[in-house]
Amino acid sequence: MKSGSKIVVLFVLSFVLFHCSSSHEDAETEESQNVTVSESLSCIEQLKSTLMNIESFAIGDSLENTESDFQQAIKFYLSTIEEIGIPHQRHYVQNRIAYCYYMIDEEMMAVDFLKQALHATSLHDSTHCQILFAQTNLLLGQCYLYIGNFPVESLEYPAYYYADSAVHHLNQSLVYYQENLEETDKTLSQIHHYLGEVYRVLHRNYLVAEDHYIQSQKITSAKPRDNPVAQLQNLYCLTCNNRDKGDYAKAVIYGKGLLDLASNVNRDDFKSLAFSCLGNIYFDSEQFESARIFIDSAVSLNLRISGKETELATFYNNQIVVLTKLGQLEAAEKLCDQVFDFLEGKPRLSHELPDTYLYKGGILEGLGKSQEALGYYHKSLKARILDEGGGHREIATTYNTIGSCHLLNGSIDSALLYFQKALVSGSISFSKQDYRFNPVLDQVMTNKDIINILENKANALTAKSIITEECMDNYILAFECLQLCDLLIDHTWSSLLIEESKLMLGSKVHPIYEKAIGIAYDINMQSGSSFNIGDVFQFFDKNRYRYLLDNLANEYAYEEALVSDSLVKAIKEIEYGIEYFTQEQLGDADHSLDFNNEILKLTENKEDLILQLENKYPDFFNIKFGANKTDWVDIKTSLHNRNTVIIEFFYGAESIYILSTDGENQSFTRVERDSNLDKAIENTIRQTTAPDINKLTQADASMEYIESSVYIYKVLLKAVLEQYKPFSVEKLIIIPDGELTKLSFESFITKQTNDRSLDFSAQSYLIDNYSISYSFSAGSLLNETNQAPSAKSKVLGFAYGSHGIADLKYSALSGSDKELKSISKLFRGKFFRESKATEANFKKNVSDYGVVHLALHGEADIENDSSTMLVFRQSESDLKDGKLLPYELYNLDLNARLVVLSSCQSGLGKTYLGEGVYSMARAFAYKACLSMVSTLWPAHDAVSADIMSEFYLQLSEGSEIDYALREAKLKHLSEAKGYLAHPALWACYIPVGKMEVVRIQKKHAEWFIILAILPLIISLA
Repeated sequence: MKSGSKIVVLFVLSFVLFHCSSSHEDAETEESQNVTVSESLSCIEQLKSTLMNIESFAIGDSLENTESDFQQAIKFYLSTIEEIGIPHQRHYVQNRIAYCYYMIDEEMMAVDFLKQALHATSLHDSTHCQILFAQTNLLLGQCYLYIGNFPVESLEYPAYYYADSAVHHLNQSLVYYQENLEETDKTLSQIHHYLGEVYRVLHRNYLVAEDHYIQSQKITSAKPRDNPVAQLQNLYCLTCNNRDKGDYAKAVIYGKGLLDLASNVNRDDFKSLAFSCLGNIYFDSEQFESARIFIDSAVSLNLRISGKETELATFYNNQIVVLTKLGQLEAAEKLCDQVFDFLEGKPRLSHELPDTYLYKGGILEGLGKSQEALGYYHKSLKARILDEGGGHREIATTYNTIGSCHLLNGSIDSALLYFQKALVSGSISFSKQDYRFNPVLDQVMTNKDIINILENKANALTAKSIITEECMDNYILAFECLQLCDLLIDHTWSSLLIEESKLMLGSKVHPIYEKAIGIAYDINMQSGSSFNIGDVFQFFDKNRYRYLLDNLANEYAYEEALVSDSLVKAIKEIEYGIEYFTQEQLGDADHSLDFNNEILKLTENKEDLILQLENKYPDFFNIKFGANKTDWVDIKTSLHNRNTVIIEFFYGAESIYILSTDGENQSFTRVERDSNLDKAIENTIRQTTAPDINKLTQADASMEYIESSVYIYKVLLKAVLEQYKPFSVEKLIIIPDGELTKLSFESFITKQTNDRSLDFSAQSYLIDNYSISYSFSAGSLLNETNQAPSAKSKVLGFAYGSHGIADLKYSALSGSDKELKSISKLFRGKFFRESKATEANFKKNVSDYGVVHLALHGEADIENDSSTMLVFRQSESDLKDGKLLPYELYNLDLNARLVVLSSCQSGLGKTYLGEGVYSMARAFAYKACLSMVSTLWPAHDAVSADIMSEFYLQLSEGSEIDYALREAKLKHLSEAKGYLAHPALWACYIPVGKMEVVRIQKKHAEWFIILAILPLIISLA
């Protein structure tokens, strides 16, 4: 979907900078203006006055400024040039001629005159020439910007030449004005704006573009009443820029800011553009109903205010695409035909025809009329090449669409032909038409659409491998396409600053990773070797908790690059603020725009701090990306001689892939998802996460659970584990994915017994054979960024207690008090019970303790991560206090070596495809608490107290975390009677992260030391 046509590129033409009257006015009103500029502007005014004495110039000036008859003005200006010989006078008139050509869309003619003007300036040195030189460069930059975005077949050079030329001339102008104008001058704002346009539209370097837009916005924001239109233009372009780079959440923030400002200053034209932008963003993020609402609003407003036909045509086309995506093909086709009627006889709107043809083809393809669809796709291609030239991003989109249609019809060779053409058109200086070649990263890294083209090409190659003898070669080529996709995804990821945008990206690329892993598995099976296991591992590990690992890498890089504490604190406070206002926005629709404006300010402040980080600490990003890269060899090395197996899962739409290693050996397995496996997983989750206590040991329910658990074990784990039996494996590290994150693997029953008593204490569980822990990802296991624990490694404990809160529907947890009492007998620390177990006390004390134990109520919302929380007691001073949300941890100083979340569902939350579960456990891990115990479902109060008491007893004896929890569970099973042996009651606790021994100060440790040395003291006495 398009945001607009020519207006997207040249929105700022309402301020033509080489017209000197407005600049002269600025020079007179600003007392502190540089004298050189004032003199130059005065000379220009005198120059214009002198030229007005020439009749042909005076007529041309009138035609241009009064009647906007640029064609006739040119004729009279050309006559003027013949009458004068003074260089700076000729230069000034050549500028005016160039501007007139520019306004009638003859930019190449404008460039010729501007080049002549620059040449003349270089031969002379005068006060006139400096500012004329700057003005000419500025207009040249504008011309090259337009030419580069709307290339035609007759162009002498490729589009990127004009992009580089635009940057060169705009920078030449910027240098002059920066040296001679105040930092707040609107001329500087406009130049930054144009540079932003060049980098966004031509270079597609969205990070540099954003820097220029923000510089422009800062200048206009300094005097908001003087130029609200410039602010609107910048907000519009910042919205488009962030949409182009895939930062959809940030684009929405800017889009809403644009809408708010446009409403405040009564600019309905910008308001309609804001509606259109927001519609496009929601479309790209696959929120099609929201997209439709905003696009319809753009059309309605444009019609009501008698807006521009150019914009209206774009809005109509966007409506067609939304209707098609919503499956309303008849309505889409009817509107499409109306748009053809609307465009008929309007040659100035011809640039919209390629899109309308393309969308008509999409409708026909959806109706099963593939051949007719191809006809319209080729019409679109022909019209687009005629309008835009051959090497353009939109051309690549059309080629890709034609290729997809051929692939759907089984014409694989034709599909590959067009996918390759799409790569050539969408890349910089890549020209190979042979599908066996791909561009390199530098040639495509600025075009996010290339990801879809490469994915389609990989699909075609895998389809071709099935019907040709070149099977292995095509599989390898397909895998290489997806590896390049991965590099592009990495590049896009690194440019996103808003968490929500990264989550959207993760969701979109999940199918790509699944496809890459599937192809690698097929290669593995056909070649009979462990082909590219290291490369396959990258696709496994990037699929989960990538944002979490990114933050941990940040923490490491802050420390290694010696980033100042004040800068780190400022960045973290802004991140907290963004999340705070985001949550407030969700809960308060009446003040949504106010919150959005706060988010907008914070986002811009974060951009500034990131820029400071880059400038002051150049090593930071190199350290960060090095820390964030996990290598398969490193994983294997970390396991060497540890009697441990890592088992990592990828939960795909069609298959579950399993990658495992013990450091020496490795395996790569695929399990097809069928109804039996899905049903077994569903049954197991249902009977553990929400158990009916009265039915736990009833025959039917018990048998169903046992059969489901045994089935999952046999399908997912049995064959994998048997490969490692000869190697004395003692520990398993499970890295689950998808629905598997809701399962307690240690409770898997490994044998189907003939005993019909259904005694759960007598079952054979996986925990009988292994000590089991879990990890967010393999990368987090290698992460060494944990903050040093407090010198006083004591326990901070909270227990909800034996009294509930009826109005809040939170019951008593008498077992939690028992937990805290047993811990306090073993270890030194501070323990809050009952009314003192408040959120305020937690926040006040948490930074001072190395172990944190929270025996509280917990909630996990699988639909909305903002509703996942830990529930403390309310304090008397603040009745709102008591609900600790994940984002609140972002602004706390945590130094915990171990966090035990002895609360309900602390390991559950909303699951984001490609990232993982947004749980309270993840929130603590985000703060570099790398060792945890969390819960997968509501804990049983009495059983929890027993397990936690034994767990801490094991810790006090020097056991590792996973071993301590295992021993506690096994002890419970050995003593459990009746329904208390059911896994639903003891298996909810899982150890997550690093499992090393935790050194905790024991209670009365000082007395043991004194007693030990007392004999020595007595003997000395």
